[in-house]
Amino acid sequence: MSKIILHVRPWNNQFMLNLAEQLINLNGYDEVVFLTMFSECNDFFKNKKRNIILLPELIDDVIIDEKRLEQIDDLLFKDNVCLNDILETERFYSKNSYDEKYFYQFALLLDKIIDKNTLNISLTLDHFVYSFSARLTNVKKGLNYAFIPVGVPYNSVVALRDSWNVRVNKINQRKIKKNSLKDRLNRPSSERLVYMQKVKKPNIFNSHSKRVIKYLKKDFKIKNYLNDVGFSWSEKIYKKIFSGIKKNYHTSSLNTLSNHLNKKFVYIPLHLEPEATVILYSTYFQNQIEMARIIAKVLPYGWEIIVKENPKMMGIRNKEFYKTFNELPNVRFISQSIESSELIKKSQIVVSLSGTASLEAYLLDKPAILFGTPPHHKLLKYSGYGVNFLISDLYEIFRSKLKLSDFYNDLEWDNYVAATLPFNMIPKRNNIDQLRLDLEENPPEYFSSFIRETLSNE
Repeated sequence: MSKIILHVRPWNNQFMLNLAEQLINLNGYDEVVFLTMFSECNDFFKNKKRNIILLPELIDDVIIDEKRLEQIDDLLFKDNVCLNDILETERFYSKNSYDEKYFYQFALLLDKIIDKNTLNISLTLDHFVYSFSARLTNVKKGLNYAFIPVGVPYNSVVALRDSWNVRVNKINQRKIKKNSLKDRLNRPSSERLVYMQKVKKPNIFNSHSKRVIKYLKKDFKIKNYLNDVGFSWSEKIYKKIFSGIKKNYHTSSLNTLSNHLNKKFVYIPLHLEPEATVILYSTYFQNQIEMARIIAKVLPYGWEIIVKENPKMMGIRNKEFYKTFNELPNVRFISQSIESSELIKKSQIVVSLSGTASLEAYLLDKPAILFGTPPHHKLLKYSGYGVNFLISDLYEIFRSKLKLSDFYNDLEWDNYVAATLPFNMIPKRNNIDQLRLDLEENPPEYFSSFIRETLSNE
């Protein structure tokens, strides 16, 4: 018999508790364990008399075992990764807070918790604990499920085995025709993509904020460095002043689309950084400037590269980032007022590390190249380009006739859709200002059914 492990964060406490209850009596599993980095989750599940492990509390007792770490590294290699690769997925990594030893202690701790044939479930892969647990579960012949929000199909969640392989539900298969999604692309991205919508800011003066601050202090004491540092007036004022200045860093190179209607161009939408789409889905090639530089070098005469900044990065990047971009030949930044879908339609080809724009290009019958391997990468013949292809291939692509059949694997569409669920998994603020997952919008019983049905196919 084996255990079910559920990774919990404060915003998904109730969802994971309900999901665990839905998975009771699942054949082959006799124990349910909740794992967390957060003291708030620890208190919640203890009050519910559930088996909860607060990981940072145990770290000081973990002694580095070099031999076992080598064995774990060799194990992970069977899943085409290694310890250092997964260590790099920690997007809030700071050597001022912790070093590699801290990660290796977590690796050894999780190695003791995750048994052979474990069922590991999380709602994210974008931190070391979650990505490492997923990989270790897989190589120990267990089953990992990570439910991640995706932009296509709209307001959906994709079930992942790891950061680039999906879990397809063949029993209760979701079916959506590709052409049925085209019309929605005519709507502004802020309307059709939940994660692009403005989020209600917390009221720092209410009682719940005091509770949050209390838990931030507790998390700091237990050495949880994967959390926010909390509210700071000085930081807020600093960001307000300098974000306004930084927003103007690339305005000198902004262009309207009308200047380029008569030219052939490659469209490159930039990613939010640090973000899972960069760190997890583009593991070995993450430099967006270098990606654009490579494309710029192989473009035929008369072509341009049109770049659009990610709205969530406005006022965040430094001046050198835009300066370096603008030094590349035939690169132009485009105004935020122009919708990404319009740029896809007008372009000859879309190039992205691992973003939704490549999937939208597929829906709009436009060629696309991916340098990374996001969940939809099997739809694109040119994916993982940052690792798998030669520069000479790019020369050939841009100098040949761009036929859609050369770029897409249409047979993979049904499999990709069958790995998604029609829920957005985006936390919202409730009436007492807590960030929580809405259980009516994301019913745990549907996720339980998906797990049970896909398990029967394993």
